[in-house]
Amino acid sequence: MVPKLRFPTHFTFYSFLTFFILFFCSIDVNAQCAGIAGSDNNSLNVCNIADPSSASVDLNLQLGPHTIGGTWSDDNKSLGLSTTTGFLNAQQIKKSGIYNYTYTVSDGLGCTDSAVVTVTIGGYAGIAGPDFSVCNNESLNLFKLFKGVPTPSPQTNGTWNDDSGAGGLSSNTLNTAIPPPGQTYPYTYTVQSPVGSTCNPTVSSTVNVSIFRGPESGTPTNLQLCSNVLGTYTNFDLFGQLTGQDSGGVWTDAGLGEITSATDSNINIQNIYNTRGPGIYRFTYTVLSNDLICSDKSSFVDITIEKQLDFTGATLVVNSDICENEIPTATYNAVLTQGTQVIPNGTYNVTYTISGVPTPIQTTKSFSGGVLTFPIPSTYFQQVNNYSIDIINIVDATSLGICNNIIGTIEDILHVYPIPKINNATLTITPVCQTFDVPIDFSGTSNLTDGNYDIVYNISGNNTATAKTAIISITGGLGAFTIPKALIPNAGANTITITKITNSTTGCTNTSTLNQSFTINPLPDATNLTATIKDICQGQATNVKLSGLGTLTSISINYNLSGSNITGSQIIPLTVIAGETNFVIPTTDIPNAGLTSFTITDLSNTVTGCTLSINNKTDFTVNSIPTIPIANDQIFCTSDNATVANLIPQGSQYQWFDSATSTVPLTSTTPLISGNYFVKEVNPLTGCESSLKPIVVQINATPQINSATLTIVPICQGYSANVNFSGTSNLADGNYNILYNLSGSNIATAIPATLSIASGLASFSIASNLIPNSGNTTIAITNITNALTNCTSTSTLSKVFIVNGLPDIANMVVTVKDGCLGQAINVDITGLGTLSNITLSYAVSGANAIGSQTIPLAVSGGKTFFLIPAGKLLNTGSNTLAITDLTNTGNGCSTIINTVSKNFAINAIPNSPTASNQKFCETNLATVANLAPNGNQYKWYDTPTSTIPLASSKLLVTGNYYVKEMNVTTGCESLSTPISVLINTVQIPVLKPNGEEFCGIDKPTIQNLSNNTFASANLVWYDALTNGTIIPNTDLLSEGATYYGFDYDATTQCYSSALPVAVSLTDCTLTPDKLKIPDGFSPNGDGVNDTFQIVDIEFSFPNYTLEIFNRYGNVLFKGDINKPDWNGKNSNSSFIDGDAPAGVYFYIIHYNKDNLPPKQGQLYLNR
Repeated sequence: MVPKLRFPTHFTFYSFLTFFILFFCSIDVNAQCAGIAGSDNNSLNVCNIADPSSASVDLNLQLGPHTIGGTWSDDNKSLGLSTTTGFLNAQQIKKSGIYNYTYTVSDGLGCTDSAVVTVTIGGYAGIAGPDFSVCNNESLNLFKLFKGVPTPSPQTNGTWNDDSGAGGLSSNTLNTAIPPPGQTYPYTYTVQSPVGSTCNPTVSSTVNVSIFRGPESGTPTNLQLCSNVLGTYTNFDLFGQLTGQDSGGVWTDAGLGEITSATDSNINIQNIYNTRGPGIYRFTYTVLSNDLICSDKSSFVDITIEKQLDFTGATLVVNSDICENEIPTATYNAVLTQGTQVIPNGTYNVTYTISGVPTPIQTTKSFSGGVLTFPIPSTYFQQVNNYSIDIINIVDATSLGICNNIIGTIEDILHVYPIPKINNATLTITPVCQTFDVPIDFSGTSNLTDGNYDIVYNISGNNTATAKTAIISITGGLGAFTIPKALIPNAGANTITITKITNSTTGCTNTSTLNQSFTINPLPDATNLTATIKDICQGQATNVKLSGLGTLTSISINYNLSGSNITGSQIIPLTVIAGETNFVIPTTDIPNAGLTSFTITDLSNTVTGCTLSINNKTDFTVNSIPTIPIANDQIFCTSDNATVANLIPQGSQYQWFDSATSTVPLTSTTPLISGNYFVKEVNPLTGCESSLKPIVVQINATPQINSATLTIVPICQGYSANVNFSGTSNLADGNYNILYNLSGSNIATAIPATLSIASGLASFSIASNLIPNSGNTTIAITNITNALTNCTSTSTLSKVFIVNGLPDIANMVVTVKDGCLGQAINVDITGLGTLSNITLSYAVSGANAIGSQTIPLAVSGGKTFFLIPAGKLLNTGSNTLAITDLTNTGNGCSTIINTVSKNFAINAIPNSPTASNQKFCETNLATVANLAPNGNQYKWYDTPTSTIPLASSKLLVTGNYYVKEMNVTTGCESLSTPISVLINTVQIPVLKPNGEEFCGIDKPTIQNLSNNTFASANLVWYDALTNGTIIPNTDLLSEGATYYGFDYDATTQCYSSALPVAVSLTDCTLTPDKLKIPDGFSPNGDGVNDTFQIVDIEFSFPNYTLEIFNRYGNVLFKGDINKPDWNGKNSNSSFIDGDAPAGVYFYIIHYNKDNLPPKQGQLYLNR
């Protein structure tokens, strides 16, 4: 974009141009308002968006003469215009296109005018940055590949093209996973300029993207497991949960300890659950990137373990049963209580069924302390019935439902009971005698189910009673109850009315009007008749006492025995004194033990002859004599702290004595001692006793060893450990069985051993296979049992002992190189791990025989070495080194070596080589490779004692050198041959002060440069430091060119090092008035004056600039030292295209030196 030219007001030539433009381009202005905003419908093309001038385009200059102080508006919202200053920043406009900007101004006298400037913004596709590298697992915004600040961003209305057709491009976003990795792909961004503009129709920028293959960690599949199936997951390969992964990655387990190496992928899920319980466990597979572009990639496999809940033994209680009259107001609450397994607190989904309800019901409630409570809607229980509530599933609400929990049978029955209804039933009452209970039978129509019912009744008539209670036992709709004789003392007619009935089981109650009449007949008074019979033991007579006979004096009774002893009806006449009498049941009538019933069936007043049939029953027991208890001799240990309570048999019926004659039983807390004890059985109910049973009790000592001492000397791997037992204990001589555990470097549990105690001492061995690992191991005796008495006790006796590791030679590598006669042979040993000091045995056989040698060696970093002395290697030929033993001197453990042997040769040494003194030029940069003799068999040194040969690239210096010949096959070197080396030097030419500065107008040559240099007559100049060409002395010097001068010594035939000189041709004193500025030119292609050029200006004013204007002030040409000639074409203006027409043109020269003012003038272009 080339903006309108702006001239500073103080510059007279610009004032002239302004007048010139106004003179030729003035417009008739309306005398009133028109034109105060300037010229309308001006247009401007801005094409070079990246040019800094595009960031500040003054639209005010497009208006021509106008009234200042107005405001600008951005009509198309381009967002690039400062509406206060009128400066347009084309770099802020995000799309190419045509935009209108309106300037509006008022003259303050009521006139307002506007002018529109139309600006065409050309396409701008940005400036591509350097090639960009990206991983193939990213989404790349291609706009990020352009140069950033301060370079303007590309416009947004362009299009991207996939130049290679590799695919993956969508708009400006590249899916790097689509193109094959390992290649670089070009993508071109193209922006269109508005149709009809002077800008390039399309502009493009191409970015290059190198796509690297990223690591693939695979697509993970998570695993969900229930705790009851983990038995098959003890060696689970995590790779089974990945697809598409690269090999060579590493699994990690976030500290679970299951992944034990970089190649390990197998885990024990059962162990994870056993040690850490249910949860989500993450395992990470990481594949490292092969380059610095792609990041390492990880995939995550989550293994979720949920615990299977076992509700076996759980109970359900639904509260509460109701009667049918409570249905409208009843509420129900279920209480679920955990069984044998503790259920964790939390929220659970409980699914249950109700008999008669077609679909299961689910509720979500919390377990707390093993109890979960939930309500049950009463709508399910709207009629009399027995409802079964069954829980069919219980699931942790926060779980994933992986497990099928064990539910079993968890149910309860909810009863909605009927109320009893008996108004239509029947009471049947047989006439009874006075002083007898009245039996009443219940039958007829009712809704009574089998069971007991509490009734309330009233009696009226000759006997009265109110709100009396009784219990009716109903079976099959029939039942009975009795009116106590106390309620009916009077003979005569009576009526019973049941006023209330309650089901004894359900508590459901109802009112009643059921009634029945009955009669009481007078009878002898046996109301208070009582028979008293005490329990007896077998073989004892039974005394019967009758009382409560009132005023009776002579009676007869009819009785019988039933139960364990049975007799027929027996009639006995008795005399009653003061209402009582006694008689004895013969022993022969009660021979059997057991419950016997004495029943009086008739009472007759023998004085009056009135008989009362009664059923006066008295039970008594004929108790058997207990058998002698079964008891054996018994043995205890002192640790049992045995008391009488530990003797067998035990129970309240048994009594123990410490003598056969004692009558006072021992208490249960009496400590036992060795001796005789006696036991008998006493029936606690009858008091009947058995005979005594004698036994013998023996108390044995319990072994105690916690204060004893274990002694174990350190051992080497592969050996058993001897454990010595001593110290304080109560062990008598004999054998004792022990169990011990090993922990630390070696682990074993419950290992049996036998202690054979003699005078408090014993020993046993720990087998070598139990202690394979080196390090500290703790033996802990956990239990000791006397093999004779079986008395046992736990133990805390422990001891730490050391298992020293054998020297680890698994990775030992022995390296022996062939040697030369007269030299010691170095033996390198690596792979010795953490060993620090060893002793080693070796022998040599073959051309040189060396018997077994044992030497101490220090080891560092797993490495050591030793020398086989040259004095023991006196013969050339083949030899064999054999290492036979290696001992760790730190712990004394040795390893016998049978397989380590190495062959080596003792070779002869070559003769000393032939060599002479040698000379070189310094500039030749001679190295050791230039010395003779040379070849792979020769080694050069800079001292006679040096053992490190000089590198072939080592630069030579004047001095002595030494050469040895080496046998390239054996590596054996000869004695050295000395020579001297001389490096000849030539002094570098010296440039005179400011000798590189010339004036190009003087046409200086190479000879002038030589004249400015201190050197011999042999000085020559080249156009390059190396591989250059000699420049003739007559060649003209070039501005800024570098020349390389070399001096030459004919005697030594050596050149000096180069003198580089960068020439300047601007050391001129020409003043501006001495410049030859043409006043015209004719660009007609005839070869004469085809361009306008100011000759030699570049030498005196190298930073000059030249501007050419037409008469309208438009810039047609801008020149400088790199663009000095104007060919008469418009190269900078957007208003005139092609060749400039013949006529007068104006120039301005900016010297840009010594603060010289610009020079202006005119020229004539002739066509």
